[in-house]
Amino acid sequence: MTDSPPTDLEQDGQSAGQRAASNVESPAEEARNETPLAQDAGDPASDVTSPDAGAAGPRSAQHSLREGFAAFRSVREAQARHAEARSELHGMRERLERDTETLRRRLDIEERYPQIVAEQSAEREQAHEQAAEALRRAEELEDERGKLDRQLADLKRSDEERLRPYRNLAESTKGRSDDAARALAEARRVAKSAEQALSEATRQRDQRISNANRAVDNARERLRSVQSELEEQGAGEREGSEAGAQLARELEKERRHLEAARAEVSDVSAEADKDVEAAQQRLFDQRKLVKQAERDAEATKAEATERRGEYDELLRQSQEAQRALGEQIKERTSGAEAARREREEAEARAKVADELLEEAEAIHASPQETIELRREIARQQTDLDIQQDVVDALARDERALRKGTFRQRLVVVVAILAGVALVAALVGVLLINR
Repeated sequence: MTDSPPTDLEQDGQSAGQRAASNVESPAEEARNETPLAQDAGDPASDVTSPDAGAAGPRSAQHSLREGFAAFRSVREAQARHAEARSELHGMRERLERDTETLRRRLDIEERYPQIVAEQSAEREQAHEQAAEALRRAEELEDERGKLDRQLADLKRSDEERLRPYRNLAESTKGRSDDAARALAEARRVAKSAEQALSEATRQRDQRISNANRAVDNARERLRSVQSELEEQGAGEREGSEAGAQLARELEKERRHLEAARAEVSDVSAEADKDVEAAQQRLFDQRKLVKQAERDAEATKAEATERRGEYDELLRQSQEAQRALGEQIKERTSGAEAARREREEAEARAKVADELLEEAEAIHASPQETIELRREIARQQTDLDIQQDVVDALARDERALRKGTFRQRLVVVVAILAGVALVAALVGVLLINR
């Protein structure tokens, strides 16, 4: 881009900036005007005693301190002016960069205006077509999803009606199987009781027969004892004696007891055998019932297992069919959502194309704004150069001021350090005396 001759506005900007730069007073000069250096501080002549020597010392120290504080204030003010100028320079540079980028974009768009119009028009048309196609596809998928939703609801109702008899049959056969299992458990419990009753009847029979046989043995023993006593007495002694008659009566009584005991054994054996046979018959009958209950339980359990398997198979087939429809519904839903996103993306592209076209039309229709922006950038560049000179001058002045007032500021620092040392010494003395 060739440099054009400065316009009146640019010349006014340059002259104004130059006047501003020339009016900047050197901070070093201000500091020197405000704080004259005590150049004669080291003159040997000043050591000559005079009548006013006692008062000149304190006044000279006060004067040095005042100069030092004034020097510090001048350096601080110069530093603030330098920082403010740098900040203004930074803002001017940022504005110039923004405007330069805007001009570059305007020139680029103006140069490629026909190409931009052709490309963005085609992009907008294509984006509108893609958005319309995505919308059509989304509506189609959503319509299919609605049909599948209704189909799934109908399938669930029909499956429920179709499976209800099988579920009821499975539940009823399961109930019968449970009843048969409980009946078998009861039959086994009764059979166990019958076994225990048979064992008890057998034990009682053996006990009663044993007791009866023991009574026979006792009667036989007593009879033998009486017979032995009678045999020990002679025939003469037995005749006509009361003891012999008594033994004869005892012998007859023991014979009757023995016969009675033997009859009791027969009666007890017969009665006990009847009780045992009755217990055995009950056990036999109960075991038959147990076997029948086992056959019934096995049959009902097999039927319940078969009915449950039949129902589970039908239920599995129904769930698979419903799951297949559910997968189709998910596919339609995800497809519709993807189509909706494609439409949004296409509409966003169309919007960007419209914005680019509007921007290109606006720039193409306003060439004067480009010319004005170019002039404004030239003015900003001139002002930026002037401001850079001002910043450089303030930086030099600040460095010169710092260097020129070093002794005055050093006096203040030394005085402060001396004061601190004095206070520390006083405090130390007070602490030692305490």
